[in-house]
Amino acid sequence: MRRPMLIPIVIGVAFLALFAVCHSLTEAQGVMAPTRTELQASPNPVRADQTLTLSARVYPIMPNASAATGEVQFFDGRTLLGTATLTQVNGVATASLTVVDLEPGPHPMMARYRGDSSSRPSDSVPPLPQLVTEQ
Repeated sequence: MRRPMLIPIVIGVAFLALFAVCHSLTEAQGVMAPTRTELQASPNPVRADQTLTLSARVYPIMPNASAATGEVQFFDGRTLLGTATLTQVNGVATASLTVVDLEPGPHPMMARYRGDSSSRPSDSVPPLPQLVTEQ
């Protein structure tokens, strides 16, 4: 008569114990909330001699998650235009950047929220098409 193999059972019990420890540590340390970043540009289109205002809003995706804090980076394609600090406006984490002297033509604008201790980073996707016209 063959004896049942105990090795798979021992490995299974060890895996469950490791999973329980990791799960407990995650709960104790808190889980970083995913976020969604939205970008708006005003005016769009803009003349090359006008001021463009880029505004990013960062929303937590999880219910009861704390509001995002920290910074948002604003990009024209891969070119960093500047960084702004989030402030709470009507309960929404918002950052704005003023841009001047853009070259005429299409510009793919993007905002990147850098994250904080309780909120994950996120990008505004797809890029916002911004048109800059001649003066």
